[in-house]
Amino acid sequence: MTHLLCGICAIVALAAPAVCRAAAGFVQVSAGEAHTCALRDDGEVQCWGRDLDGESTPPTGPFQLVRAGKHATCALREGGTVECWGDVKAYAREPLPGDHVELALGAGGLVLTDAAGGVVSVSRSRSEALDLPGTRAAAV
Repeated sequence: MTHLLCGICAIVALAAPAVCRAAAGFVQVSAGEAHTCALRDDGEVQCWGRDLDGESTPPTGPFQLVRAGKHATCALREGGTVECWGDVKAYAREPLPGDHVELALGAGGLVLTDAAGGVVSVSRSRSEALDLPGTRAAAV
């Protein structure tokens, strides 16, 4: 049995091998604990699933990539600004400007990579930020 969720196929109770083809228009998908977000080819983000903290209610794009965390999602806008939504007290309440090119979410914060290869760890407190050589820590 297959189900179609917001244009993306999900296989449920697989009894026999099945092929599920995603609907056209999606270029990336990322799953959190109980929500999922996908990046469309037009730069808009579409989310579904749990939405208790707004994690399935994305802002308007365009975006270049999307990463879902446990109860929050962050996306990279064209130009390098990162914007997060959902339970963002651990990440960022306001957009994070910069020349970011990649991001990753964890249970305690957000890690950003900039165009020059620099890494910034953003978390609730400086003590929770990554302590890696060459990493700048920022508390929100």
